[in-house]
Amino acid sequence: MNFNYLQIVIALIICVCPIQVISKEHVTLGINSSTSKGFYYQDNKLHGEYGGQLQCVLDKLSIHFEQKLLPVARLVASIETGVVDVAVGLARTVQRDKSGHYSEPVMTVPYALISGAVVFSSSHDIRGKSLAVLRSSNMVPMAIEYGGKPHELSNYPQIIKMVLSKRVDGALVPENVISSLNKEQLDSIKFFILKEESVGFYVSRKSPHRQQLINLINANVQACK
Repeated sequence: MNFNYLQIVIALIICVCPIQVISKEHVTLGINSSTSKGFYYQDNKLHGEYGGQLQCVLDKLSIHFEQKLLPVARLVASIETGVVDVAVGLARTVQRDKSGHYSEPVMTVPYALISGAVVFSSSHDIRGKSLAVLRSSNMVPMAIEYGGKPHELSNYPQIIKMVLSKRVDGALVPENVISSLNKEQLDSIKFFILKEESVGFYVSRKSPHRQQLINLINANVQACK
């Protein structure tokens, strides 16, 4: 059989350059351990209104991830160093864009300003007020953006406790945190939706799989909306 020069080159490329695939042994998924009714990790799966959508995308990727459940600060640091290849449960911020690539948004999450004794009529009332926020979360720069004084805490129950005890003027939390409160707690607070932010997957710039992960994730996001 006669081959022309171009056919020979193509044949050689096919033989010596196999399609690169993501290693199943060395892809680490970092999961935000700050739980709420809309996002929580149980039995090796994400659950809740938002967690379920993210898990849908993960299921479609067919990648066996090594999973690590981490608080926000450690999760962000792990993305920065490349210890974690991709993270879930982290909203996009300007600072985080420097360390990773965000996928197409999987959903938008409403954030609420809640308060006890202090009455907030609008975002303009935030200036100069102390606000409880989740440590190292996107709610820290959000508080600063509106002129508030962020008081960082480790988890949402601590934040709610600070608001109810009136040790802070208010707090910033995802709206689904409010739906987790009991009737007595709900009767003791006031809240309004401050803004919405997009949430997707956050891929480390230092991951050797970064472009493949972004491509795979983006290809499956729409199917899970």
